[in-house]
Amino acid sequence: MIEKEKLNQHGYIISVKNKLPLFQDFYEHIIVMHLHIDLCLKPNTHDTPFLISTKYNNMKEYIQSLSKSSKKNYIFCKKHNNNLEYCEIPIDLDLIKKFITIWSKQLIRGRRNSKLADRGILLEWRSLKCFVAKNKKKEIIVLHLVEKQENFYDCHMPMFDKTKYNKNYLAKYMWFSLINHSINTNDIDFIDIGGGYRQNWKNIVQNRKKYEFKLGYKFMYLPKIIKENPDLEKEYKIIRCTKCGIKILTHLNENLCHKCK
Repeated sequence: MIEKEKLNQHGYIISVKNKLPLFQDFYEHIIVMHLHIDLCLKPNTHDTPFLISTKYNNMKEYIQSLSKSSKKNYIFCKKHNNNLEYCEIPIDLDLIKKFITIWSKQLIRGRRNSKLADRGILLEWRSLKCFVAKNKKKEIIVLHLVEKQENFYDCHMPMFDKTKYNKNYLAKYMWFSLINHSINTNDIDFIDIGGGYRQNWKNIVQNRKKYEFKLGYKFMYLPKIIKENPDLEKEYKIIRCTKCGIKILTHLNENLCHKCK
């Protein structure tokens, strides 16, 4: 149980008994929730961000920056989910277990996520935040895990039962809701929805057609001006602060976060 463990200096859970990495066993020893790995830091799942800026006065201003098709997607998913309540909740490992189990059994882009079923999700405990959507019965029907880094959210995919809610566009609803939340709280500068390993952020927007197959749907959340002027973007990459280990979003040649400088 978590209460039998303690956080190390970086904020990650470690085993008090043997100081070995703690693996919270999930789903009958098949799905494993990794909460601590490799000197208290999980390996980067990607070093190229896909960035959604949160530097807007309000959600309306952000929506106005989108293309016509993106605006239609926003209106459509909002209309079909107007009965849902979006909120942040405390971390609940049993709940996370439930949604990992559901998500691992489903077809995602035509195939099951066997890696998820075998190894689970790597999470950074100190920065973990959990957002959900509840229906009128207060039942949680979708769960979204994000990790708050220095000035951005490092995001996992929203998880839900696609067989029940495939026509509700819940993933779009959760992404737009997270953007809205981030604009209103003014807590971060960007949401990173994952760009893989592709040089840098500028390279992605400059080569949209090249990356259309895997990243195409993500461009829906980008303002029209960025899609039309990719050469104006900065060469953002994700690195680790060499002192405290937090992820840094930077286009400069630096290796320390602002707090450690």
